[in-house]
Amino acid sequence: MNLFGLDLSQWAGRWRRGWAEVFEWLSARRIFPSQSVTLLRHDGRRVIVRVPGFTAQGEAPERPAPAFNAIEIPDHLVLERELTAQVPAQDLLAAVRLEVEATSPFPPDDTVWGWRCIRSGGASRPRTLIGITSRRLVDAQLEGRTTPSGPEVWAAMGDGYVVLQGYGEERRLAGWRRQVRGVIALIALAGLLAAALVMSPLVQKREQFIQAQQYADLIAGRAAPVVAMRDELGRLAQVEQSLGADIESEPDVMKLLDHVTGIVPDDAWLDLFEYQPGRIRISGRADDAAALLQALEAHPLFANVRAPSSIAREPTSGKERFVIEMDLVK
Repeated sequence: MNLFGLDLSQWAGRWRRGWAEVFEWLSARRIFPSQSVTLLRHDGRRVIVRVPGFTAQGEAPERPAPAFNAIEIPDHLVLERELTAQVPAQDLLAAVRLEVEATSPFPPDDTVWGWRCIRSGGASRPRTLIGITSRRLVDAQLEGRTTPSGPEVWAAMGDGYVVLQGYGEERRLAGWRRQVRGVIALIALAGLLAAALVMSPLVQKREQFIQAQQYADLIAGRAAPVVAMRDELGRLAQVEQSLGADIESEPDVMKLLDHVTGIVPDDAWLDLFEYQPGRIRISGRADDAAALLQALEAHPLFANVRAPSSIAREPTSGKERFVIEMDLVK
C-alpha cells in the first residue's frame, strides 16, 4: 500500500529502526540506560564491556558476574566487510542483508552475521561494519570454552565489537528495551508533573475567577429589587423636574380668577370658570353680556376674546346667558 509514494508496509519497520538508532546513540552518552556484559576474549581474559557503545570497563571480577555474557571469536574466523554505499537509515538493514548474501563464502543455512553502524564526529557519513562467519565455526568455539548457557557471540571490529545474530543477544536487547521504556515512562511522568506545576496557578486563578463570577451573579440577583427601586426613583425625579418646569411656566390660576371676577360687574355672576394652558373659558349670566365681552377684551392679560355661542336672554330672570372664551397673552 502506497501513500504519497511511501510504502506503508515498510513504514513500521523503518520507524522502529530509526528509534532504535536514536536510543542507541542516547545510551552511548549515558542519557538512556546501558548494560554491562562479561566478555570472554579469545585469549582467555574476562572483561566488562558496557553496551551500547562497547566501552571497556576493566577486568571482570570472579563474583558477582553480570547477568549477560558473551564470547569473542578470533579475528581470523570472521570475514570483515564495510558497506561503502550511502544508504538511507530506513533501508540500511536491507542493504546489509544484500551485502551478506552477495559476499558470504558460506552456505545460506550456515551463515552467521552481524553489523554495526559507527558514527564518528569527523566522518562525513556513518560507517557500516559487517562481520560474516560460519555457524559451524562458531559452534566449535563454543564447545571449546567454558561459558554460561546461551552466551552472545561477538567479533572484534574497528574500535568495538559486532554482535553476531542468533546466539542470545535477544534476551539482553529485550531487557534493554524494558529499561528504555521505563526511562521514557519516568520522563513522561516528570513532564506531566512539570506541566501540572505550571498549570496549577492557572487552574487556581480560573477557579477564583469562576467563584468571583458566581458571587457577582448572586449579589446582582439580590440587588435587583434595589436597583429597580433606584431606577423608579430616578424616573420619578425626572417627572418631578418636568412637572416643576411646567408649573413654573404656567400662570397663577387664582390670580387669573381674581382678574376675571374683578372685571365682571356686580349685576353678573359666573357659574363656570375653566382654565386650560393658555386659555380660559367662563359662562354665567349678566344684564349686558356684550359689555362684559368688551371689558374682557380691553384687559391686557386677555386676547382673542370671543363668544363661541350666541348670547340669549332668559325670560324668567331677564338676564343674558353667556359663554366667553379668551386666550392669555404670553
